[in-house]
Amino acid sequence: MRASDKLDQALGRDGKNYMNSIRSDAKLDSKSAEENVQMILENSIYRMLNNMKGQK
Repeated sequence: MRASDKLDQALGRDGKNYMNSIRSDAKLDSKSAEENVQMILENSIYRMLNNMKGQK
């Protein structure tokens, strides 16, 4: 299993929906790509933690 598959599974979405959520998380008018990457990672981690919290 690829890491991206595992992440998609943990986030409860297929790859297509996950890519759409990445686009919505990114600020297209951002000053730097680093800000976009950081925002995408933060939002992905929050979603994953919330999904795991709901499974307990």
